[in-house]
Amino acid sequence: MNHEAYLSTYVHDHLAGAVAAITLMRSLEKEQDGKPVADFLGGLREQIEAEQEQLESISRLLPAATGVPRKVAAWLGEKTLELKLSLDGAGADDFRLFESLEVLSLGIAGKRLLWKTLALASQRNDKLANFDYKRLIALSTEQRRALEPYRLRAARNFLKHPILPDLTVAAGGSAENPRYLAL
Repeated sequence: MNHEAYLSTYVHDHLAGAVAAITLMRSLEKEQDGKPVADFLGGLREQIEAEQEQLESISRLLPAATGVPRKVAAWLGEKTLELKLSLDGAGADDFRLFESLEVLSLGIAGKRLLWKTLALASQRNDKLANFDYKRLIALSTEQRRALEPYRLRAARNFLKHPILPDLTVAAGGSAENPRYLAL
């Protein structure tokens, strides 16, 4: 396999991850309806859907990496995540929200690394040069930063712990000017 085929596999793996993340966010939006976290996830989902379109454009510039085994593996991965999160059972809503937000946070971190890798690849592959990787990297950084206060609040809720000391900073505040986030 040449480097372009490996890159195609990498991009398609991230496309599968984007599909799983979007599905998870839609589910969380319904579960958390009426709460600020649902509104936040709706906006985040729209951003990730737009990034998914960019990634699909990139994938069309690379050799095809899809096939039945790869599609089945992506589908199984998505269903495994859904099953794992549903096994926590009734009454575990705070924990499910926390784990789901953590999965999304990790996915966003991986997406940021994807954009960095594609920026590097674009230096050797002119087909990949027409994308604003710097903006996409910055967007992923901001998405993860914005998600963190929600993740921390969900952790506090399932741990039944008082406000975590770093929650004010994560929400954009400081010790002098605290800012708490309400789910």
